[in-house]
Amino acid sequence: MANHLPIDQITGLILSGGRGVRVGGEDKGLLIFNGEAIVQRVFKRLQAQVKFIIVSANRHIEDYKKFGSPVVKDRLEDFQGPLAGIEAVLSVCPTPYLVVVPCDAPFISSDLLTKLYMEMERTSANIVYAQGRDDAGHIAAEPMFALIRTSTLSNLRAYLAAGKRKVLGWYQSIDHSSVLIEDALCFANANTPEDFEALQSQAQKLNV
Repeated sequence: MANHLPIDQITGLILSGGRGVRVGGEDKGLLIFNGEAIVQRVFKRLQAQVKFIIVSANRHIEDYKKFGSPVVKDRLEDFQGPLAGIEAVLSVCPTPYLVVVPCDAPFISSDLLTKLYMEMERTSANIVYAQGRDDAGHIAAEPMFALIRTSTLSNLRAYLAAGKRKVLGWYQSIDHSSVLIEDALCFANANTPEDFEALQSQAQKLNV
C-alpha cells in the first residue's frame, strides 16, 4: 500500500454547477459563509491535497474565475446533474486522478484524499467514494466525495448517453470501492438557508 500521496498526479474538482433550488435559486458556492464565499473555504481545504483545482460551474463564471482556477461548464445542456460536471472536467483533466468534492462542504477533512487514494491503491479500483455515518450511526454513501481515475471518461460518456444520471449508479456500474471516513463534519453541507446558519454557528464555535 502506498504511504504517500502523489499530489502532482491529482486534480481537484469542486462541483458548483447546480441550480441551487434549495437555496432559492442562488449560486450556492458564492453564498457568504462567515465572511467569505463558501466555495473559498472548500478551495482552502482542498489546495493542500492536490496540485490543480478546477471548478465546475454553469453560472457566474467570471466570479468563480476570481478564485484563480480554471472554470469548466457542463457540455450537456440544462443542468443535468453532477455527472455532467464530472464528465466535462474529466475531458480536460491534466492528471491521472480526479478528486471530486461539493462546493458547499466547508469542513472537508485534511486526510480525505489520502484515505481515498490508499483505498484505490489497495484495491486497484477505478473509483473510490467516501462513506460516512448518518445520525443513527448507520453507514451511508457520500458520493459527492470521490477519487476517480481519468481513464473512466469513455465509460461515463456511455453512461450519460444512455440517459442515466445517478452518481452512485455510475460508480457502482464499474470497478469501485469505498472507504469509511469517521469525521462526520467532513460531509456537513449547506443544502438550505437553515443549513448555512447552523454550519456558520458551528464554524464559529469550533473556530475553524
